[in-house]
Amino acid sequence: MPVLDPATRDRWRGLVVVDRDGVTIGTVTSFYLDRVSGVPTWALVLTGWFTDRTAFVPIRDAAECDGEIKVTWTRAEVRRAPRVETFGGLSPAAERTLAVHYGLHRLAGADAEPAPAEGDGKPETTTG
Repeated sequence: MPVLDPATRDRWRGLVVVDRDGVTIGTVTSFYLDRVSGVPTWALVLTGWFTDRTAFVPIRDAAECDGEIKVTWTRAEVRRAPRVETFGGLSPAAERTLAVHYGLHRLAGADAEPAPAEGDGKPETTTG
């Protein structure tokens, strides 16, 4: 996956996320950036249609296709992902919990992306 530049992240925010079989998972609400590289590594996805349930989804192999974001995980895997506290960022421990669930091995923690400039109409993301 190419690095998601800010313009791509803005475009992806609000897009539908589908699993590897094309089943809808939810919509992207925000991205979390690796603390070391600054590269987006996680998307926070709203998974509940009538609730505010969210789940972190790794985006290292995500791809935009036909106006949707396709990820390599199944909807069931995403829905079973552990709920973790963020407080503006993923702690190394929280990221480790998610990484174990998804079978990932690179762990450095991740910060919420910086809030968009005031007045641009996009929701703000709290940073820690």
